[in-house]
Amino acid sequence: MAESKTVDRSSERQHIIDAAYRCLDRNSGSSASITEILDEAGLGTRAFYRNFNTKHDLLLEMFRRDQEAVQAQLREVVARAETPVDALRSWMTHMLDLTSNPRKRKRMATFYSEELRRTPGYARELEIVSATDQASIAAILHRGKAQGVFTKCNPEADARSIRAAVEAALLDRFKQKSTGDVTEDVEQLLGFVLRGLGFR
Repeated sequence: MAESKTVDRSSERQHIIDAAYRCLDRNSGSSASITEILDEAGLGTRAFYRNFNTKHDLLLEMFRRDQEAVQAQLREVVARAETPVDALRSWMTHMLDLTSNPRKRKRMATFYSEELRRTPGYARELEIVSATDQASIAAILHRGKAQGVFTKCNPEADARSIRAAVEAALLDRFKQKSTGDVTEDVEQLLGFVLRGLGFR
């Protein structure tokens, strides 16, 4: 394929990423080939390899960007919460809502795919996401402990447990094992968590 002259070289990377997202959305989250992505972008192979060494590099970049967006949204909803309990509820709700949005659900299908799980570096990216989530939850727990709201709280250890519970609930919703709506699932999970934190 001849490379398009309409895309400035400085914007090629973003152009390829945007095209990859469109392909994945069109494929309902299933993988897309480099050829398909480049056809969508109107670019040739030289443009791709100027920006990415492999398709795996592209997928990891997309995963990082999605996770950065989710983390920014989580910071916003937590910052708006008036109490530590409200902050936990908002954090959980935003996470579980990811399965309710068709576009985000397609992204989840890609990022939980077997192809990405086999991608070198993906396990490390998951560790970074997990650590960031845990730090976010721990900050809420520290606030609640300082206010005397959570009386049996070990923020760092409890944050790991809460994050694992939310991830399990998220996967249940993604796999459609949960039949309740997000609010019901959040309140059930939050009630369990608050009992463990000694909420009063």
